[in-house]
Amino acid sequence: MDLSAELSALLSNRLVEIAELAAAVQRFLNVFDVPQHTVYEINLSLDELLTNIISYGYADDRRHLIQVSVGVTAGAIDVRIEDDAAPFDPFARKPVDVGAAIDDREPGGLGIHLVKEMMEHAAYQRLDGRNRVTLRRSFVAGDRAQQRE
Repeated sequence: MDLSAELSALLSNRLVEIAELAAAVQRFLNVFDVPQHTVYEINLSLDELLTNIISYGYADDRRHLIQVSVGVTAGAIDVRIEDDAAPFDPFARKPVDVGAAIDDREPGGLGIHLVKEMMEHAAYQRLDGRNRVTLRRSFVAGDRAQQRE
């Protein structure tokens, strides 16, 4: 069966909207029998990236819109986030040394590290004055082996 569908959401730059998006993504991916661990990883990645955009990307208190799309095709989930925040490539930062003692690490970056670990593809582009982050994660519908408990 060739699955092909997209969930599109327009969020304002308010942290409370991330939970509403997570619930919508959960319902959407459940339709395609995406393993729950994969749904969790998609939502965790969205939470991390959107929290960073909303918390650090805007120099004013005005309302800004963030476009999020989650697409499903046979065997893969593609995520796209577009915003008008300050230019920032979350994936350009030096990798976090997770083996180092906490006191020896630079602050921050652990969330982005998790995103890069969980996704098979994570990329950033600056296009027409907007940030665009794309993610990709493969899955096997209903695959219980992908469901870590």
